Amino acid sequence: MTTLKIRESAIVHNVGSIRAHTNKRIIAVIKEDGYGMGLGNAYAVLKRCGIDYYAVATPWEALRLSRMSQGEDILLLTPEQNEEALLELIRRGIVFMLAGGEQADALRRAGARAGCTPRVHLKLDTGLGRYGYAWNDLSAVAQDVRGLKLEGCYTHFATQSRAYLRNIRRQFARFEQALSTLRGMGLDCGMTHACASRAFAGVGDLGLDAIRVGSLLLGRCAGPLAAEFENAVYMEAQIFQTRLHFRGETVGHDGRVRLKRDTLVGLVRVGYADGAFLTGADHGQPSLGTLARCLLRVMRGGGAARVRVGERFVPILGKIGMNHMLLDLTGVPAGVGAPVRVEISPLLVRSEIPRQLC
Repeated sequence: MTTLKIRESAIVHNVGSIRAHTNKRIIAVIKEDGYGMGLGNAYAVLKRCGIDYYAVATPWEALRLSRMSQGEDILLLTPEQNEEALLELIRRGIVFMLAGGEQADALRRAGARAGCTPRVHLKLDTGLGRYGYAWNDLSAVAQDVRGLKLEGCYTHFATQSRAYLRNIRRQFARFEQALSTLRGMGLDCGMTHACASRAFAGVGDLGLDAIRVGSLLLGRCAGPLAAEFENAVYMEAQIFQTRLHFRGETVGHDGRVRLKRDTLVGLVRVGYADGAFLTGADHGQPSLGTLARCLLRVMRGGGAARVRVGERFVPILGKIGMNHMLLDLTGVPAGVGAPVRVEISPLLVRSEIPRQLC
């Protein structure tokens, strides 16, 4: 059976590596069903690591996590204005990202119905252009936060450009100026946070009160800290069949691989439809452009990938199919049923493939 394996020891190691670089609070981002691990799996492991603050992207995730949590804080990173949805979220103590006046009005109305004050973190837009009050136009904030419990202020850096470090410094200067403006208005900004995984790996915590990390918990990290983190998630399949092919024969979907020697060919029932090798260079969440380039390369058979069989890395023969790949097992002491490890972005793994903590 093909499974997505989650190495708890690697996540524990990665949390330790993060704490070696900061003593600030860690907000664990477990959006997209725990970055593909399964929300319950991600929460269980991180709770055992001592994480007590979580962030998710949808109201559904917030409610689901609140039902399994034991009083930890949960921050909803996207705005919600539906009063019926807000009502249940408020009753469960969810912390809301506050991004504008209409949302503030909806929160106040739902809070009055729930009989409690909604908790919010003020979102400041310093250049990403995705939700939040413009860093240089905060005139409406004082009115908007009335009747709400302001517990924090944060921003999200744009980090996908080549000059992302320079962008971070520019956006951080804007964030600091915005915080100064808010404090000058008599507001207590509460817990401040800005750095997500890539920013933290590049510039640390910037002296703020917390960091928000998701992919870094899984060891999917680029840059100077990469060597300190362990990959926590991989796909495991099995060799389904083996067959000896002779020198001069061709194999593969397009018949372009002509064997230069007698070759033991192994068949594994995993392909690009399962997410195999569709990932970016930083092993994090791939963009649509990255996915398109990876898929084209995989289908053409370029950028020869390898998988691990036992303690050995073996090459893939030809292009990867939608649901299959062929391996060169010549000289490898492994037969039918032997486990095959495929490095993968868990976000791309189909939901019906079982997740397993190990």
